[in-house]
Amino acid sequence: MTVTGAGAAAAQVVGDQNTVTIIVGGARLALDKLHARKAEPQSIIELLRVDVRATTLVGRADELAMLARWRDDPAPIAVKCVTGRAGAGKTRLAIEACEAAEAQDWAAAFVRSDELLRFHQTQNLVHWGLDRDTLIVLDYAAASLPILKTWFELLAPHRRAPAEHRLRILLLERHADPDLGWWADLRRRESLSACAADLIDGEEPYALAALAATEDRRNLLAQAMRLAAPLLDPPAVVRAPPEARADPGFDARLADPRIENEPLYLLMAGVHAARHGVSTALSLDQGKLAFEMAGIELGRIKRFALRRGFNDGGDLLRHLAACVTLQNGCGFDALSALVTEEAREMGLNARLGPEAIAAALCDCMAETTSGLDAVRPDLIGEALVLLEVEASPLRPHEARLGIVRRAHRRDPGGVVQTLIRCARDHADGRADHAVVAWLGELAAASDDIGELLRIADGLPEQTLALSEFAAAISGAHRRVPAASRQTEAGPAANFRRIAQQSRQSPERTWSARGSPRHSARGGGPLPPARSREAGRLHARSRHVAQQHFQSPEQPWSARGSPRQGARGVGPLPCARGREAGRLHAQFRRVAQQSRRSPERAGSA
Repeated sequence: MTVTGAGAAAAQVVGDQNTVTIIVGGARLALDKLHARKAEPQSIIELLRVDVRATTLVGRADELAMLARWRDDPAPIAVKCVTGRAGAGKTRLAIEACEAAEAQDWAAAFVRSDELLRFHQTQNLVHWGLDRDTLIVLDYAAASLPILKTWFELLAPHRRAPAEHRLRILLLERHADPDLGWWADLRRRESLSACAADLIDGEEPYALAALAATEDRRNLLAQAMRLAAPLLDPPAVVRAPPEARADPGFDARLADPRIENEPLYLLMAGVHAARHGVSTALSLDQGKLAFEMAGIELGRIKRFALRRGFNDGGDLLRHLAACVTLQNGCGFDALSALVTEEAREMGLNARLGPEAIAAALCDCMAETTSGLDAVRPDLIGEALVLLEVEASPLRPHEARLGIVRRAHRRDPGGVVQTLIRCARDHADGRADHAVVAWLGELAAASDDIGELLRIADGLPEQTLALSEFAAAISGAHRRVPAASRQTEAGPAANFRRIAQQSRQSPERTWSARGSPRHSARGGGPLPPARSREAGRLHARSRHVAQQHFQSPEQPWSARGSPRQGARGVGPLPCARGREAGRLHAQFRRVAQQSRRSPERAGSA
């Protein structure tokens, strides 16, 4: 479709009403209508996929009403952020909000980060008009921080200007800390003129809680058990959880606030119960259930491969599905190269040509507008990657790492994003977990400062082991380039040396992501509340200062002057210098007070 003429605009629906393209003056923004994909599930993984919507939505009436009020507000432009753990139902809530908006004659759909970037490169938002009210949903918002900041800075001056049509941007992410990280970056005022912060001024992220009502939990569990039974191989007898008050023990387990009651957990528990009986419905935690579901999906792929003539027991197709998932999806134009490379490197021969293998993979996996999607939900896709890459104890470590390195070479951003989520979901806070080791190896070989900081910032802060690992990476990004020029050992050896030093040195001071449980110079642990406060303050002060240095060798350290960069480089701008100094002084007060506090002895 071609649109001409000043201010001309149109909306084009593509395929089975799964994609809507907004076209303005020739520029196109392709949106994925996930709410148009509702279907009867044909497999367990489809039952669990949020876009299939196999089950009815339960327990989210208040959240849907809140999003409707936000949507219908007269403001020309508005932004909202919804956060929640893996499987909490963020995407499902947004899909339902899109469907409700479309019923009110809005254009409503999801947009991928790469499509957002592509559109920005071809169209200046200042000259982009809408032909109807529009709701755009962006999942994995943190990964799109640079383009989001650019978009918001361009939109901010027009946030109160009269407009014929409204624009709503809904951001989905697992966390949004007001003091550090991607959300703090968006809400940080960086100039006196209109900026990204103005667009979210006063907006606080909405944290999506687990299902609170016991009957909502029972309802979702029952739906999953009923739908899963005929999809299992072999099919199971249809079962249902006990009715309320029929089994007091089961009622108590279902109502226990300590169990994970995210919708995805209850769906997986329902599949498990359909296989093994109602008495085991709530016996496993979320991680173990995810591995069970990943095993079911790998079994389905194997059976599919055998039906399509693969004579290798399905090994190649399973491996390729894991690679696509590791890369967080794969475009159609890159699929043939992926198939050829992995078949050669893994020595897997299914006696089929690359085109036939790629076609089978497309028939086996879900598709997006531009290529193959990863195995979803994320929690299960990550487990599938771990199962497949770590499949055999006889596979050498270097061979496992080779799979990750090749995927990273093909799609660096997608692999880092997947591994960070996997570390959060499955590493259990252990720095020796396989996925953390993979991240460490990628960081060791990387000279991409942005990538190193994404790895460090993406790892969870709740555990001592991973926060120290992230601190080592954060330090390595500053020191590896200089160290590499002084030795022939290469960046990997230097990273390991730096990481080792960071663990052993008694002179260790607070770094951007230093241990939240230890004070400077090895002075023992801080009380938890004080340590978290000090960590946030120091991370914030470091970020403020570091924004203004172009060179990776010119960071601002805690022991340096807040008005000077490390190594005596020039001062920060006055406003930034004052902000960094104020924050750092506040950090030092918190840490010093904590070391003098009588409660510290008890916490130590």
